[in-house]
Amino acid sequence: MSTAISKWGNAAGLRIPQPFLKQIGLGIGDSVELKVTADNCLVIKKTGPSLADMLSRCTPENSHMEYFCEPIGKEII
Repeated sequence: MSTAISKWGNAAGLRIPQPFLKQIGLGIGDSVELKVTADNCLVIKKTGPSLADMLSRCTPENSHMEYFCEPIGKEII
């Protein structure tokens, strides 16, 4: 599949087709890293905090209380 680079203000924009976004797990608003390889290929890589990074920020102060109630409906086996 080919696409064109468009003018976007003083920069350039590249539209990524939806099937490619789904295939690599990217969505609107995700952070990406751009890298040019030695053979002049552009690599787009999803970035962001890892699960370990996110879990390290969990503290008793920012955690929700546990809530339990009697099982109802299909929860009863």
